[in-house]
Amino acid sequence: MKKHHLLLATALLALPSLLHAQTSSVPGFINYRGRVLNSSGGLVGSGTPVNRTVIFRVWDHPSNTTAANLLYSEEQTVTIAEGDFSVLVGQGVSTNSTQFGYSETAKKLADVGAAFGGSGRYLGVTVDDGTAAADNEITPRQQMVSSAFSFRSKVAESLASSSGTALAVADSGRIGVGNTAPPALFTITGANSSTTTNTPQMLITADDMTERLRLGVDSSGNSTGFLQTWKEGTGATNLLLNPNGGNVGIGNTNPTAKLDVTGTIAASGAITSGGAISALGSGGHVFNSGDLDGGLFSPADGVVTLNTNGNERMRLNALGNVGIGTSSPNSTLHVNGSCTFGPTSGNNFVVTGNQIQHYSNGTQAPMFLNWTGGSVVVGNGDPSKGLLAVGPGIAANLNANKFFDGTVNIIVSGGGGTLNTSIYATNWIITGNGYTAVSDARIKRIDGVSDGASDLDTLSKIQITNYHYKDMVSNGGEQHKKLIAQQVEQVFPQAVRRTTDVIPDIYQRASFKDGWVTLDTNLKKGERVRLVTKKEETVFEVLQAKAGAFRTDLKTDDAEIFVYGREVKDFRSVDYDAVSMLNVSATQQIKKEKDAEIAALEAKLAAQDKRLGELEAKDKARDAKLAAFERLLHANAKATAHRVSLKPHAGAE
Repeated sequence: MKKHHLLLATALLALPSLLHAQTSSVPGFINYRGRVLNSSGGLVGSGTPVNRTVIFRVWDHPSNTTAANLLYSEEQTVTIAEGDFSVLVGQGVSTNSTQFGYSETAKKLADVGAAFGGSGRYLGVTVDDGTAAADNEITPRQQMVSSAFSFRSKVAESLASSSGTALAVADSGRIGVGNTAPPALFTITGANSSTTTNTPQMLITADDMTERLRLGVDSSGNSTGFLQTWKEGTGATNLLLNPNGGNVGIGNTNPTAKLDVTGTIAASGAITSGGAISALGSGGHVFNSGDLDGGLFSPADGVVTLNTNGNERMRLNALGNVGIGTSSPNSTLHVNGSCTFGPTSGNNFVVTGNQIQHYSNGTQAPMFLNWTGGSVVVGNGDPSKGLLAVGPGIAANLNANKFFDGTVNIIVSGGGGTLNTSIYATNWIITGNGYTAVSDARIKRIDGVSDGASDLDTLSKIQITNYHYKDMVSNGGEQHKKLIAQQVEQVFPQAVRRTTDVIPDIYQRASFKDGWVTLDTNLKKGERVRLVTKKEETVFEVLQAKAGAFRTDLKTDDAEIFVYGREVKDFRSVDYDAVSMLNVSATQQIKKEKDAEIAALEAKLAAQDKRLGELEAKDKARDAKLAAFERLLHANAKATAHRVSLKPHAGAE
């Protein structure tokens, strides 16, 4: 086994401070001097100096050799003369040794001082003896200790400048910059004569030194502090307070909002808000100092009024209703008096009582409703039906057909779908002059004249049916003689349209509580059903369904509602105009066929008349001959009395 003896002559003469307070001008090396003896006790390099590879290691244990115990490792080639050598530990290169079973390459720190984070540090030295055999670390390791005055270096008391103390650290742990007796944990002291931020006491910069955060206090006696963001060459920039969350308090220590100010806020410009602005306190909130009896007031909890000249003009109550001219609004907007929309002269319209009138310069004028788009609904119509959707009328004979047995008179309109309908009405449309439909050839692509024979065959297959409506409330109880869409669809499908509508397939009263309708139906989750309350009727989606009940998001205080029926996607309606045109084509075909029959009969009759004329001519000729013979006989009888026979001879007529 190789064996060296190393005598530590001088070491740790320039050990870097554990607090890393040294500046860049102080080298981070350890000045080390040693003497090496061989196993015989002789001096290595005696007579002739030799170069040897020496490995320096810093351990946190006097004997352990695990990777966790090894804090620093480097190797240097040193010259040993008469056993002596002197090096700067920290100037070596990474050690490639795996002497302890692991690589030591990563143990070469950039600054050897980084290995001194604790008090127990041991220097291990391995000297190559010049042979190929493995070299052992010289034992025992040498513990590194401080010199007498270096004990005070554990506390950084001050950093000096040419003009005095730049940084001071008191025994209390307080740090002062420009202040040798700091009154706080961290104090910066310096002169700054204004709040222009040109000479702040503290400056924080980004990697770009021109981007700065300036903090300072005015030293002119005003005791004004400032905080300013700045970019040199550009000027003031944005200042962010708690950009990632948290509240900011001014005048209080417990902010409950993003900005919580205790005290008065003054602004020389406008105050804008993306949300609500609330003010707590009593009395009015005046718009300007010259109008002390006008502004916004809150005379009671949940109530806001707008006053002028000490009189209330408008009120917003706790229900969200707005009243103009009334302090008890009973609707979303309640106006006690007439309303004029538009200028006082020119085009405007006035609402008074139950009348709406449009004026043009004081003269009644036509009124346009939604002239740029959108549907107009009258009564209980469905806006999806057309530009004008009209609900049902009120029939006097429907009193016995109320959904709630006389409790309330509810009339439910039908309809549904997405047809391009201009006017949709649940009941009859009556006009004094009929109606016209656009039929200009210039807006159509003509495919040809309809086949009358085929149309006649189709028309003969359409059935006229007698029926009553299930929903007698909306449609009455009389019998109808019309078409059934499903039957027409089988023979004339182009006259039938499929839309979305509600059918009265349930049509029963039911109990209602907390969104649940107690009624035995076959409704399923996701289907839609029309529900009728004492105030309204609406189609709702079925959110849950179980035996004997289903749930929707209907909100009502009614304990009983009416379940009209479900919404279907294939509700059928008949285009009676198409059926009428089919009838016209079929009628034209019948006329063609009858005209052909009449023409054939007339031709046959003409031929018969001609034959009859010919026969009549022959009869006249025969009669003439007979008359001639009679005359001849009479003449001969007078001359001689001969017996004659009037039987014609063969071949005679």
